[in-house]
Amino acid sequence: IPYRGHYYVQWGPFPAVLHMAAKLFGGRLSDRVACLLAGWLASLVFLEICLYLRRRFFPLLSACVPVWFFFAFALATPTAIVSLRGTDYHETIAVAALGVMAAFWAWLRYTAAPGPLWAALCGAALAVAVTSRVTQGLYAAPLALGFYWAGRRWVHLVVFAAPVVLAGLIMLAYNHARFGSPL
Repeated sequence: IPYRGHYYVQWGPFPAVLHMAAKLFGGRLSDRVACLLAGWLASLVFLEICLYLRRRFFPLLSACVPVWFFFAFALATPTAIVSLRGTDYHETIAVAALGVMAAFWAWLRYTAAPGPLWAALCGAALAVAVTSRVTQGLYAAPLALGFYWAGRRWVHLVVFAAPVVLAGLIMLAYNHARFGSPL
């Protein structure tokens, strides 16, 4: 898109890197394919969250219930609309949704077995979401509180926060490069 005499990619840095990686390997990742993949993966991660919650907290619940939640998420949320639109703008939304779903999945796994790996995966997934849509950074505060509540290990909180802070700094630099101001 044009802005003050220059042209810029309207995506956040992470989706742009995905497209660049496809080009480096001799392929092409279309916006439509990227949207479909991100939407499908976000829906599958949501299903895994539902199945995990069933196994952990509701083992007597019918296996059909998480499947119904999966269909509701996959077909009745903006994920379906975004996945089927296939534009670069919608791609950033789908990739951000995938990052947020993956972050919550990693946090749930952390609550069962606190460790630095789950904290790092949660932070990395949220960093993907932030570098796709900066507004997803709002999820950092509740997840950070959740890490403190679940593990009360400061080192795990730092391991979670490091990629999220790095993503925030990347977005500030990205905005400065595009608009001459980090904000």
